[in-house]
Amino acid sequence: GQEIVARTQYLGKLKRRTYRFAIPAGANPVAGADLYAPEFGDQAAGKIVNVAAASEGFEALAVVRSSSVEAGELYLGTVDGPRLTLLELPYPLD
Repeated sequence: GQEIVARTQYLGKLKRRTYRFAIPAGANPVAGADLYAPEFGDQAAGKIVNVAAASEGFEALAVVRSSSVEAGELYLGTVDGPRLTLLELPYPLD
């Protein structure tokens, strides 16, 4: 905890945070699965923390690099895997 607080105070922002995503039906998302972004190639950009079935596929909470979310492309399992869609969190971030 102290390292994260110190880094946040020094840099002024976090590199990673929790985001909410929609995952298409037919994918097989599980907690602990890696997420990939083209900018990082074979290196994971994040990890799924929790998954739930939704009306049209799945919804997941994942800890992801903010730069990858801003770039707009995240994929499940591999860079060629199912594409994730960013959803709003049910609470505001200040």
